[in-house]
Amino acid sequence: MRTVRLLWMLGLATGIAHAQSVVWRTPILAEFGNQAYAFLDERPGFDMPSATMARCDKGEPGFVLPGAAMLSPSPWNTDITPYIAKLATRDGRLLWHWSLESEGLPEGRIARIAVDASGDVLATGTVRGESGSVELLLLKLDGSTGDVIWRVGSGVAGSGFDVALDAGGDAYVTHTGAAHAGQVVAKYSGSSGSLLWSTAFADAQSTWDDYKIVLGQDGNPVSAGFFVDFEPSPAVRGTRIAKFASATGAVSWERRLVTTAHDFGDGHLQSFHLLQGGDLAVFTHLSVAQPQLYLIDGEDGAIRWHAWHDDMFFRSIAVTAPDRILLAGSTPGAAGDIPLVRSIDVQSGSQLAEFQFPGIGPPGDIRWAWPATGGEMLLAATSESAGTRTIHALATDPASGDVLWRVDIATPGSIENAPQSLVQVADGSLFLGSMTVAAADDQTWTLYKLTGPFADDLFANGYDR
Repeated sequence: MRTVRLLWMLGLATGIAHAQSVVWRTPILAEFGNQAYAFLDERPGFDMPSATMARCDKGEPGFVLPGAAMLSPSPWNTDITPYIAKLATRDGRLLWHWSLESEGLPEGRIARIAVDASGDVLATGTVRGESGSVELLLLKLDGSTGDVIWRVGSGVAGSGFDVALDAGGDAYVTHTGAAHAGQVVAKYSGSSGSLLWSTAFADAQSTWDDYKIVLGQDGNPVSAGFFVDFEPSPAVRGTRIAKFASATGAVSWERRLVTTAHDFGDGHLQSFHLLQGGDLAVFTHLSVAQPQLYLIDGEDGAIRWHAWHDDMFFRSIAVTAPDRILLAGSTPGAAGDIPLVRSIDVQSGSQLAEFQFPGIGPPGDIRWAWPATGGEMLLAATSESAGTRTIHALATDPASGDVLWRVDIATPGSIENAPQSLVQVADGSLFLGSMTVAAADDQTWTLYKLTGPFADDLFANGYDR
């Protein structure tokens, strides 16, 4: 039986705002020079905190991480296979891991996970079946042990993209149909894994890896994702948002944000966020040069407003107050991209303020934003200076943009950093998840623990086969 070896080390930071923190970096020891382990979506720019890690307190508290691993003992088999791991919040130990080792490590990945009220893990993704076809992967794991509670049987065509859970633990899943055609929203029983209903949009002949789902305040699911409709000609493409009845799967309303442009990326969803009050913030590229933010009415799908943000490379949406949307990303500058956060009025879509962060680039980029439990704005960023790339975790005042504290984590030898998630738990501890690409093109996923308001100690986790 093959195992995953866990290496972890503990380091201390100085505990003051803007401290330069020295942390241990544990790289992946890729035996064949290939990617051995990486929790990275195929589109690093996509807003995907749910994809990278989820808190799970069943058994020993920890974070569950979804993704893919290269576990084959053969140097000729470079396929990645679906993989899930749980790490202890206390010290970063590997508590359990799951893979399809008993099935010969078929090609695939886990795209999204969600943790239910009992602490069990629902995961969806893609696996290549025995016939070579792409099949939906949907399963439930015991959050304490990683044991499989149930798994949807093979033969369901398509790629799983996202999963959301209702109060009763039932799962709402988005996936494609056969040959990546069509968009499907399906509901499965959380207790047994049986299919309760499935609704498809047959006119969507192609879809990208950005088909998300959330549950509205009324408990009904809302999906959003890219589509292409080839009939009638000429083809139209764009972002489709649709709301479904949770009991039957009937479509309550559908809204298309359509473009006739045909450049790569046109129409692709960037972020999809449920706001207080039930409306939906949708950030989409209806053309490569014209990214737009839409506010969609959660009751009927009407467009309440939209605003252009064509001078911004967008990464993430955060909501720190009922009347304010925060857009995080970067904007072009003479010395490289400048990290940027914009504050947008929910009612009108007008810009309230714009914040930049000296000391982070240029070039730099805000990769992820989320509200802290105390109302602060948590940001995960990356920058480059004198050939060294650095990951930044910081907290700011959402009204003024003032930096309250910042931790800098240098990653010597890397060619890219992609911090993906910064999560605060009930005791105030912070956990930063980030992918680093080494010069040898190996991808390392690292989970950092930042304890207390000044982030005064950290741990790093790396993986080997």
